[in-house]
Amino acid sequence: MTKHQKKVLNGLMHQVVRIRDGDECLKDDCHKTEALHLSHIFPVGGYRGLEFNIDNVKLLCYKHHIHWWHKNPPEAAIWLADTIPKARLKRLFALANTTI
Repeated sequence: MTKHQKKVLNGLMHQVVRIRDGDECLKDDCHKTEALHLSHIFPVGGYRGLEFNIDNVKLLCYKHHIHWWHKNPPEAAIWLADTIPKARLKRLFALANTTI
């Protein structure tokens, strides 16, 4: 995949995730609508096959993506289990544990 193709795909994914997640940060009572990031549940470095999987991405503001999600893994894991629909997490974990 070329750099341009990745950029286009990432832009499309960003649009879809913003619609799915209500165009606001998912972290508890944040609801910010600016500086929103696509935040991967399973990191791209270790799970390259999940990079463009919509189930593997959530919408967080800059503060909660960089300064909370990456810095508080135990708390983030609990939040994830409470926030993301169980069926989605089940699909995602099945894919993450599949060898391609």
